[in-house]
Amino acid sequence: ALAGEFARSAAARGAQVIWGRAWAEAGAPPFWPWIQILRALLGRDPLVQLRESFGDSLRELAAWLPELAVSGGAVPAAEIEGPAARFRQFDAIARLLRDRLGAEDPFGPACVVILEDLHAFDDASLKLLRFLQPDLSGLRLLFVATYRDLEARPGSEPAAFIDFCAGSAQRIALQGLAADDAARLCELLGQGPAARELYELSDGNPLLLSALAERRARDGGVPLQELAGCALPERMKRAVREHLLQLPAATRAVLAAASG
Repeated sequence: ALAGEFARSAAARGAQVIWGRAWAEAGAPPFWPWIQILRALLGRDPLVQLRESFGDSLRELAAWLPELAVSGGAVPAAEIEGPAARFRQFDAIARLLRDRLGAEDPFGPACVVILEDLHAFDDASLKLLRFLQPDLSGLRLLFVATYRDLEARPGSEPAAFIDFCAGSAQRIALQGLAADDAARLCELLGQGPAARELYELSDGNPLLLSALAERRARDGGVPLQELAGCALPERMKRAVREHLLQLPAATRAVLAAASG
């Protein structure tokens, strides 16, 4: 929600806003968030202009975006895996960003790229971010990444990337709402009189607070003590399941026995 509000504010100021979202389920190709970003950057440009701007680099971009090859005769690189091919692809994307958002046009529109669920990015996508990081200060480009702390486990590639960015990025740790802000949210949801109790039940978590308030409103003022037994929103249940799957099997067995 915070990233969405930031995106709306940036768009209102004239910035181009692009979303690159991870797909945590099976089936997504490598670099899926970047494929979304590249399509947003290239989608409206005539292919002739792309050829003039990028020349042979278009061949490398077509390795990720087959529609470029189909539309304009660019042939994907025969080898799209391996260190040398990967470097050429990364360099082609760096050239694309410099061409679109470089300092040569300081008055052009800025671009905000929202990287949604960084913890679910494939390792290759994170390596591309590392590759681009030295060029970012010279571009009219801002990356905003969202991730869950619990998902970025120590020793994982997302955790390593977050540490890598520590000196060059601003990190905002989100907490639950303060009591006054929770009360305002409850008023907006028509549950102002129950704000304090709802705040205590949710510990200020805005998603859970909203779900509890809406459930209470929908059920015609269900007693607060019964709300704790209501089903969690599906999004929260999915997050809990993902956390549980990361625990050792023996730990999950103990939890299952304790909750039975």
